[in-house]
Amino acid sequence: MGYQVSSGPVPSPAAAACRCRGPGRRRVLRASDPRIGSHGGRAFPRTPAPGGATPVLLDGLVGLGLLLGGIRLMAAALTRALAGPAGRVLERLDRRPWLAALGGLAATALIQSSSVTTLVICGLADARLLGLKAAAGAVMGANVGTTLTAFLTALDPLRAAPWLAAGGAAGLLLSALPAFRRRLPGAAALSAAALGLGAALAGLRAVEAAARPLAGRPGWYDHLRAVNDRPLAGLAAGLVLTTVLDSSSAAIAVLQRLVQGGLITPAGAVPMLMGANIGTTTATVAASAALGHRGRRTALVHVTFNLVGTAVWWPFTGLLAALVSAAPAAAAGLAHAHLAFNAAAALLQLPLAGLHLRAAAWVFPERRRG
Repeated sequence: MGYQVSSGPVPSPAAAACRCRGPGRRRVLRASDPRIGSHGGRAFPRTPAPGGATPVLLDGLVGLGLLLGGIRLMAAALTRALAGPAGRVLERLDRRPWLAALGGLAATALIQSSSVTTLVICGLADARLLGLKAAAGAVMGANVGTTLTAFLTALDPLRAAPWLAAGGAAGLLLSALPAFRRRLPGAAALSAAALGLGAALAGLRAVEAAARPLAGRPGWYDHLRAVNDRPLAGLAAGLVLTTVLDSSSAAIAVLQRLVQGGLITPAGAVPMLMGANIGTTTATVAASAALGHRGRRTALVHVTFNLVGTAVWWPFTGLLAALVSAAPAAAAGLAHAHLAFNAAAALLQLPLAGLHLRAAAWVFPERRRG
């Protein structure tokens, strides 16, 4: 039923009421009624979201598609430009786990995909171009390097996305000119990476805009209460979300928008963050099935590193939640928590890389050819 507000002034917010004309009857709505809003001292009926939940869902799916496509484009472009040099750097770090960890961190920060870096490390280890201890260190460093993406996605999408996308598109157009391509051979890949990041940030903006109307629907809080009040449910949700999206960066970016919009509390977001770190290992484990025992052991170290890190941090989820709450913006706070989780896990477990490798050797023993 539609309502029309009379033009008379409203006496006061406490006793405010407006005469509304519906079809065939008059009805008075109090100012506390959820259908009533106010502006400039006058009451007016709050307009419901047009079309129900379907447009919100479609907007969210479009935004999610932009986010995934942008992150994949950025990772593919940076991999094409930098994977070769990153692999050569890792080859030189054999038998130096600490330096290998720094190499894995730097490679992932440049490529913007821990999955790609980890697969490169597994391939180098399987080809015996990288020692297993150095490979384990590089994998741990890659987990720290992937946190840079969370800081990028914590940027204001409205401010950064158009400039990045426009700059990337302009760079790609200029790269079509032979003279420009000869002078700057890597410009096309870097322009594609900028375009991908701009698309990812625009997708985040769409996801945030789609999630905002849900904050006013009490039913959604009932569905999210399991995540906010049950840490194990949040852990499982983060793992499943990352596995489905096939990208921990995309999963954490979505989680940042949900926390920023108030749909998930910081205490509920931290277990999901831990689940996302575990879920990022599924792609590496699946790909390692095509490798030998050395590549599979390296992939298993990726799994055990995140499992042990989650177990160590689990009693201190409140500390990470406080870190999220203390930040001026919840999205940036979640990026800080992501960095703290992985950096502390790497510092703790890097000296224990031998234990990870012994456990992996027990699971994947070397098969001697008869």
